[in-house]
Amino acid sequence: MAIDRDKLCDAAIDIMYEQGNSVFCLGWDSNHPGGSGANYVNEWNGLYFITSSDYDPEGPFSSPKDRTAEEVTSKCRRADGIVRRGGTLS
Repeated sequence: MAIDRDKLCDAAIDIMYEQGNSVFCLGWDSNHPGGSGANYVNEWNGLYFITSSDYDPEGPFSSPKDRTAEEVTSKCRRADGIVRRGGTLS
C-alpha cells in the first residue's frame, strides 16, 4: 500500500493545530471584502509551522529563526501588502 503524502501532511497539520501553540501572529483588516487575514507561527513538540488564512501551511522548521521560515513569513507579508521593517521572529 502506497502512502498518500498529501493525506499524511494533512494529518500532521491537524495534530499540530490540536496540540500546538501559536507563538506569533500577524493579522490585518483593510475594511473591505476579502481584505483581512492572518499569518501564524505555531510550535508543536519543538517544531515550528507557518500557517495562514491565505496560504498553504509551511514547515516544519527547527526554529522560528530558521532562514527558510523567515523567508516564508517575509513572502507572506509582501504578498499581503504588509511590510514591517526591522521586525524579526523571536
